[in-house]
Amino acid sequence: MESAIAAARALPPYPEAEAALDVLAEAGLRIATVTNSPTETAERSLDAAGLRDRFEHVVGSETCRAYKPSLEVYRNGLRRIGTEPGDAVMIASHAWDLLGASRAGMRTAWVSRGEVVRLETMPTPDATGADLLETARSIVDVLADGGGVKGR
Repeated sequence: MESAIAAARALPPYPEAEAALDVLAEAGLRIATVTNSPTETAERSLDAAGLRDRFEHVVGSETCRAYKPSLEVYRNGLRRIGTEPGDAVMIASHAWDLLGASRAGMRTAWVSRGEVVRLETMPTPDATGADLLETARSIVDVLADGGGVKGR
């Protein structure tokens, strides 16, 4: 178990992750993560990837004692980040995560890298892309076209 946790902490980010975060930051968007991992583990993973300073908030599941796609995880994350559901976009590559975020009232952006076919039972995401960078650009385009997130 300990070796699996250590391996997860050492996973490199996707090659386009930094550029995707740049696109979102340049658009004036706040960047945070709500994860099923404990906050400390997520913080260490982001540090190891050299990306921690890009995230305003890191909210782990231990802060609400639930796991996604439970609505409580998204609601807790939004409270801790200090934003309303309609003012947030959940970026994920798993349909279950986007379904939970959508049920919580958040906008969604789907990275189709892993799950190439979107299930019909999944709500239509507000933005999509084949990788993080394409998805980040899609979010910015949606916002520019009036599908805005308040508080940009």
